[in-house]
Amino acid sequence: MIRHGASRAAAEADLQSHTITRWFGADSVDSTPDVVTMSLRSAGWVLVCSDGLWNYASTTQQLGELVAEAVAGGRADPTEIAGWLVDWANVQGGHDNITAALARFEPSLR
Repeated sequence: MIRHGASRAAAEADLQSHTITRWFGADSVDSTPDVVTMSLRSAGWVLVCSDGLWNYASTTQQLGELVAEAVAGGRADPTEIAGWLVDWANVQGGHDNITAALARFEPSLR
């Protein structure tokens, strides 16, 4: 919806915002994934998550603040931080499947 011009607030409030539009599997109409390449220039975290987490923190700023909160709470291991993010989303209501994968990125010195 956002890709077609809807505001973030309107898209997130729409009753069909959680309609599955594409999937992988034997009955998939189009199983070609969308692939995006990004160049990372500074140290940080790379987070891949499902809408179960995204539903409760849908901006990069909110997600970054959550990761920073987890780190400030003494978590350093990516798996531990990802688990904390899943737990946080469950506390918010956990109304969808929640998945988070996290990796630390450190740029090379070359």
